[in-house]
Amino acid sequence: LPIEKIINFILKYYKLGIKDFVLYDDAFLYEQDYAIEFLKEVLKLNIEVRFHTPNALHLRFLNQKIADLLKKTNFINPHFGLETLNQNLQKLWGDKVNKEDLIRAVNYLKNAGFKDKEFSVYLLFGYPNQDFEELKEDIKFLNSIGVRVSLSEYSPTPNTELFKEYQDQLKEPLLHNNSIFIFWKNDIKKLWEIKNYIRQLNNTITSS
Repeated sequence: LPIEKIINFILKYYKLGIKDFVLYDDAFLYEQDYAIEFLKEVLKLNIEVRFHTPNALHLRFLNQKIADLLKKTNFINPHFGLETLNQNLQKLWGDKVNKEDLIRAVNYLKNAGFKDKEFSVYLLFGYPNQDFEELKEDIKFLNSIGVRVSLSEYSPTPNTELFKEYQDQLKEPLLHNNSIFIFWKNDIKKLWEIKNYIRQLNNTITSS
């Protein structure tokens, strides 16, 4: 989408009193030059707006220049995808993000002026044979470096390797919905335990 068109869209609704804009494109940072150019154009507007990223941004494509611009253009609690810190699963799922990417990105964000608790990542929750204790350790580590954690419920995606492995259990399309928790049906109490654990740890992070 042409940057000029997006800028005009922002200006149009800003003049109508809208100050909050949502960026749903989780591949926004994939084209880094495009992202930088867009953020620079937003900065030139010199208007008070806020940006939100509920679908998450890609950690691996964050660099210092982009982190600086996210801060200057008022991205509120920039949200990033992580899924897991388990190296074997990272490789199985396409090696999208690893622990080194995470730590590097956190440093970029802090150098840009984001304080602890002012950015977050999501972990994937509810996939087959998930290690409950390992998930808690991932959450604990993220908390230790000042990152707020949220959960993204696993939704079986047809034609992926994981889907093929469990396709006999997923013949009913309704089971592809991430609200069903087909692989956690006997551990609902653990679902709530994890959510409460995240809430408690997130509340311990102080801006510094």
